Amino acid sequence: MTFRDQNEKVKRKSQKEKAKKQPVVLPPKHLTETENYSSSFSLPPYRGMPLPTSQVALGYMNENYMAGGYLPCLTSLMERWPDSALQSAVTAVGLAALANMAGSRQVMSEARQQCTTAIHMIGRALDDPDDCKRDDVLAAVVMLSMFEVGNHWVSVLKLQAVADDSSNRW
Repeated sequence: MTFRDQNEKVKRKSQKEKAKKQPVVLPPKHLTETENYSSSFSLPPYRGMPLPTSQVALGYMNENYMAGGYLPCLTSLMERWPDSALQSAVTAVGLAALANMAGSRQVMSEARQQCTTAIHMIGRALDDPDDCKRDDVLAAVVMLSMFEVGNHWVSVLKLQAVADDSSNRW
């Protein structure tokens, strides 16, 4: 009996099947940077599909952290309370991640707006004797702490890169 390693062959076949199933959708030609398309953000697998930046951020968070990732409990909390502070907090974290990857100040500005919205919603929830006990409020606070910590470390890394660059000049 002979055993053969088929891993690479299966992997290539799977990648070909995925590529066939994902159509490339390009934005309409009438949408330019100066028009509505500038508020959209595209990263794989979106490949230029004009989507609201907040939807891309939620998709990023869902794919990388919520759906079987580090934070699967957020999915059920967001389904149970769809218009809660948690939605805004998760969107803020996703937007910040996308902004850091793309180096986009515009997307980071949108992330800060979502963060501010989440903070206001958390404040209102904490004033209500029933809402302050909900799990989604606690989860929103945790997500906003991730937003702050993540932004702090990005700033530290940028400062270190500038310092390293300036020390290499001498």
